Amino acid sequence: MMDIVPKKSLGQIFLKDKNIAEKISSSVNDCPEENVIEIGAGKGILTECLIKKFNKVYAIEIDNKLVDYLKKRFYNDDKLIIIQADFLKLHFDEFVNENEKVAIAGNIPYNLSSSILFKLFDERKYISKAVLMFQKEVAERIVCKNKNKGIISIITQFFGEPELLFDVKRDLFYPVPEVDSSVVKISFYHGERNNIEFDYPFFKHLVKVAFGKRRKMLKNSLKYIEGLDIKNIEKSFNLQKRPEELSVVDFIKLGNIIYKYGFKRN
Repeated sequence: MMDIVPKKSLGQIFLKDKNIAEKISSSVNDCPEENVIEIGAGKGILTECLIKKFNKVYAIEIDNKLVDYLKKRFYNDDKLIIIQADFLKLHFDEFVNENEKVAIAGNIPYNLSSSILFKLFDERKYISKAVLMFQKEVAERIVCKNKNKGIISIITQFFGEPELLFDVKRDLFYPVPEVDSSVVKISFYHGERNNIEFDYPFFKHLVKVAFGKRRKMLKNSLKYIEGLDIKNIEKSFNLQKRPEELSVVDFIKLGNIIYKYGFKRN
């Protein structure tokens, strides 16, 4: 097998501990008939575990040297489909059937955590669950429901139920990162969110604007959304609160009010 030097430009750190890979694959495999997409297959430590548990594994890897490595390592395994691609530019409808749900797994680059999550939200109709490794601090924000919550907390919890599964010490990776990691499972909602008047782009914009001025009361931060009728919204929602005081349900209620009554009419 060829030697692989991790590329800092791609944020590559390789998991060394097979027990952790087994725990991740077991956490994602609660529906064996599903197929799984692995984000950033790397040298294949998680890939090997996923192959044992799923009928089909789509291993996504952007690095051509790692793609060659994976093809040699798993050359005779017909359950594995290796795709050389930038995950953020993939279109799930090109290889996932419209009525199919796939699981997602991966040890993702720390610097792409938010981008990958938002990509999953865009492709949510194809996804049943995701089990992903994050920088520990990011993982804690994703599952946070107290006043430390932020944009990523609210939007993740809008689309699914996140759960912090376990922590992973930094010395279990090569090269050793400066921080510890945590594994998060997100079980995606499908049809559980009822009575929603708005679309996702509007909701994402609303949450980003609110937390963009997180020290301000909503009454002041929402002024940055063009065309809002603040006085009309205040009749149905308390805008004296700050964004971290709102739950996901509160944001949904606010979104509905704004979408139905909150824009100025000519």
